[in-house]
Amino acid sequence: MLISLLLAGFALAHAPALNAAQSAQLIRTRSLCARGVHCLLAQETTEGPYYISHPLIRSNITGDRTGIPFTLDITLLDVGSCAPVAGAFVDIWHADAEGEYSGWASMAAPVETWGTPVEPSRWLRGVQVSDAGGRVHFATVWPGWYAGRATHIHLRVHNGNVSTDHGVLLGGGTVSHTGQLFFADELVRNVSRTYEPYATRRRSLKPTLNGDDGIFVHEGGAEQIVTVRQLDGRFVGSVTVGIDPLADHEPWHPHPETHLKVAVIGIAVCMVLAYIVRKVMLRRVEVRRERAGYGTI
Repeated sequence: MLISLLLAGFALAHAPALNAAQSAQLIRTRSLCARGVHCLLAQETTEGPYYISHPLIRSNITGDRTGIPFTLDITLLDVGSCAPVAGAFVDIWHADAEGEYSGWASMAAPVETWGTPVEPSRWLRGVQVSDAGGRVHFATVWPGWYAGRATHIHLRVHNGNVSTDHGVLLGGGTVSHTGQLFFADELVRNVSRTYEPYATRRRSLKPTLNGDDGIFVHEGGAEQIVTVRQLDGRFVGSVTVGIDPLADHEPWHPHPETHLKVAVIGIAVCMVLAYIVRKVMLRRVEVRRERAGYGTI
């Protein structure tokens, strides 16, 4: 034990001096460790059909949408070093209180238009660049929900040689991560019962809970739940997302033909099952009639 302490003291005494940038990095890393932040690689998640390229670089993405004011802080960590990822472009988008996405007014667009917006609105979409602490900050409203999906926010992280022009992200570079952020069920229930316009929305469609959302269940949703607190009539959220900044993932989103094929297969399977059930029921009726002495029809 004594020898170990002496060796550790010798190593510290002869360690090279840190420059200002290295000292700041060490302080940030120690701060993360002190808060118990774990550097876990966030699972890649379905991008969905409502991403729009060339988003605006802005912190306030509310536009003309109504709802509970919601500020969201996202911290990016490099899972290889547990260091903050600075200079990354974090792109988020989500549905409004009515469950609608900008670019697809009233969600009435046919499936063939998914991935191609049909109208010019761009509310509840935006990009921010992570600071030296790996943080980005967005001002928005609490997201709404729609059938089959839990309340969520989409995000995409761009790295490398990203091109911008006049406050617009043009593209380039790499996509280090595509994911979705979720919220605790009890909080979602409380919002839908207590606050407008969410309570009105609930009368026609109750929110889907996390356990009933296939993407949450099968694509790592439990690791990406936003921590939320209430402050002066608004919600304040924070979440840490672990990424590999050198990775380049191809975002996956459903193609219209895929949805049509799945729908056709689903209908065919239902028809076959209905036919089998009908034959089984008819056979049972025949057996009962035979046992009763009536004979077959």
